Amino acid sequence: MFTTDLAYYKNPEDFVKRIKEIHAPNSNLNTNAKYISSIKPGEDQNVGKAYESVIYINDEEMPSLVYKELKEALNNLKQKGLIDDISIDFILSNYENIKITDGQAFRSFSSYRRIRIMAGDWTDEQEKAYWDIKDGKFNMNDFMTVYQTQKPYMFTQQAT
Repeated sequence: MFTTDLAYYKNPEDFVKRIKEIHAPNSNLNTNAKYISSIKPGEDQNVGKAYESVIYINDEEMPSLVYKELKEALNNLKQKGLIDDISIDFILSNYENIKITDGQAFRSFSSYRRIRIMAGDWTDEQEKAYWDIKDGKFNMNDFMTVYQTQKPYMFTQQAT
């Protein structure tokens, strides 16, 4: 009922991976969020935003870089009578279509800050680190304070 059409998923594994979006806990963003900076008061602003631009980056799949050598080694084992064709096919199938990338979403630094503020998850420590980085006078602690992986806030289907 919630998936509309299974054709939107490339295979059963993709469906199982993505269907969690229906029942997983989520956080709603405050699209009217305002933020008063304790570090740079002149930068106080309405940070909430109802719409964002996006870029899609698809997975890239390719055979393993050692596929050819593995196939040769397995064929050598077959010639010695140590492995059969079924086993070879099974082993090689695990080295085909390996994902070397996983589709990602990238944000600008200011967009990252805005999303965290809209989620109610932005601290004075993060604000200080943000401005230290923006002003070019940061240290590794600033970097580690601000750069944290964020899971997507929206899941949807896009007709192509």
